Amino acid sequence: MREQLKGHETQTTCWDHPKMTELYQSLADLNNVRFSAYRTAMKLRRLQKALCLDLLSLSAACDALDQHNLKQNDQPMDILQVINCLTTIYDRLEQEHNNLVNVPLCVDMCLNWLLNVYDTGRTGRIRVLSFKTGIISLCKAHLEDKYRCKSCVLTLLFY
Repeated sequence: MREQLKGHETQTTCWDHPKMTELYQSLADLNNVRFSAYRTAMKLRRLQKALCLDLLSLSAACDALDQHNLKQNDQPMDILQVINCLTTIYDRLEQEHNNLVNVPLCVDMCLNWLLNVYDTGRTGRIRVLSFKTGIISLCKAHLEDKYRCKSCVLTLLFY
């Protein structure tokens, strides 16, 4: 989970998992890529692989979302709900790819990323649609299939 670390020298507070801090540094290293489309694609791919979401099929993601009855897109999810759903996702990935997935680390890092992106006010809650969008956007599937994902209801947003 998010852990508050205080840097005494810099007098700053960091809510990021130490491995997430390393990941952000490695993403910053890609800032030298000249073209923004390539730079963005490389950063997204590095994030996807670090979170092991490149192993998650769209159908497995939809199954996990359905299993947790995430149907009300405007409803907020608290951290415990997010952790439960992420644990379901990563437990299934561990069964399929046991030597590639460290469930506690992946849950922590994915939670850290989701909260950094969708909970900028640090309320400890994100909307169901935000959770779905984050997971579906980084799972292993063609872009058109992600747009049509019935669990995510992104069809209404993009068409």
